[in-house]
Amino acid sequence: MTTDEPDEQLDTLAPADEARIRALLSDARETDPMPAPVATRLDEAIAGLAAERTHALDSGYESNVRPLVRTRRHRVVAVLGAAAAVAVVGLAVGTFFDDDDRRVPNSTSADTGVDRGTAAYEAEADAEDAEEPNRVDPTDTAATDQTPELTVTSDPLGVHSRRLVRDLAGLRDQFLPDPRSEDYTRSPTYVPSGFTCDTAPVANAVVVGVRYDGAPAYVAFHSPMGDSQVVDVLQCGTGDVLRSTTLPVAD
Repeated sequence: MTTDEPDEQLDTLAPADEARIRALLSDARETDPMPAPVATRLDEAIAGLAAERTHALDSGYESNVRPLVRTRRHRVVAVLGAAAAVAVVGLAVGTFFDDDDRRVPNSTSADTGVDRGTAAYEAEADAEDAEEPNRVDPTDTAATDQTPELTVTSDPLGVHSRRLVRDLAGLRDQFLPDPRSEDYTRSPTYVPSGFTCDTAPVANAVVVGVRYDGAPAYVAFHSPMGDSQVVDVLQCGTGDVLRSTTLPVAD
């Protein structure tokens, strides 16, 4: 069977079909240059097809093939398929460049992010330095000179939660023989030798550094009120009240 019309003679497409093809080609338009790997692959594919066709002509193989009749419907489908293929290639190229843009960060943005991170870290460090309370080391002569009310004792001072009232009463007898005559506004502080802890933010109280259940802490004896005196055990560093009790005050 032979074809009734040469391949070069094609019927004019209907306006609707032509509009569809133009729309597909317009959507597939890509303004960026085609990546080198994609262009190379296309050139290789075209060269391979041309070589196969030349080989077929030289061997006489094409003379034995009876081409089918190309109908108008076949031509429209072929053209639409080609337009769709072009659209797919265009989308692939666009995706290729978009992925590269997402994978390669902007150097200016990265540098700006590092600068912001460094500035934030420095600001946070400055804030921590400003908020960190002063630490008292009894062996530090300068610190002792700046704290005239600090007195270093040689005896280790311990308080246990199971005998809290008895230990606090003995501690008061050692440092406050007469609770009513003590000047609490000076906030005198007594710590054993080798005791290192953040200063206790306590005003109008006699403060004694101890080891409470084995951990460093402060005991604050507040000014008596009537026949009783409030005594607090404060956590080292934070000043939080761990235990609080009331001791009687004799006349």
